[in-house]
Amino acid sequence: MALPLAAFALSTLGLEVSPAAALPTQPEDPRALAITLDAVTPAVAQPGESITVTGAVRNVGTDVVMLDSVDVSMANVGLDTVERIEEWSVGAEAISTPITLGTDNTNAELAPGNSLDLSITIDPDQINPGFNFGTLPLRISASNQSGATSGQMRTVLPWYDAEPADEPVQVSWVVPLTVPAEPELLSGDVDTRTQAWLDTLADDGPTRSWVSALSDEDATF
Repeated sequence: MALPLAAFALSTLGLEVSPAAALPTQPEDPRALAITLDAVTPAVAQPGESITVTGAVRNVGTDVVMLDSVDVSMANVGLDTVERIEEWSVGAEAISTPITLGTDNTNAELAPGNSLDLSITIDPDQINPGFNFGTLPLRISASNQSGATSGQMRTVLPWYDAEPADEPVQVSWVVPLTVPAEPELLSGDVDTRTQAWLDTLADDGPTRSWVSALSDEDATF
């Protein structure tokens, strides 16, 4: 079932990826179309992987619309902050999306209130923004047979093309060397205090047990 479009947020920014806000034509347009997005699969674009955009287009006007096609387009622009993602999603940032990624040549007649499911597959060679990772502006536009855009929506497409790290992770141990909080260690009686420290530092005592257990590790005490 198609969901209303909500804002996407990115990994490399630590944000959850979700659909963005729809921008339908003004309701007074008798041939207005509204587009909803079901999914972008996979959610993050990578080199060599096809992208499938699924959703629906619905006639929210009062006239029959001869739907010609639905296009998915983008721009090689990185939306590098949460604010820019939000501004693009709600239409506050004007970015041209001249790169057409895919088209659904629907060529269908839509009566008022009727909807049509969409599925557009994007060839992996179509996406090559020129940087390793970022959030790309994505636009889905529906055109009638007169060539006019009757409805559109905005979303974003996270992109990741970074090389995997080939450096092994090195782990160092820093061990705080402590002794049990035994009251005898701080006793005012010299003999009691001396015996408590001898027991603590004995070969089978807790301090030497730590050192012995980590003797095979590069540990710093």
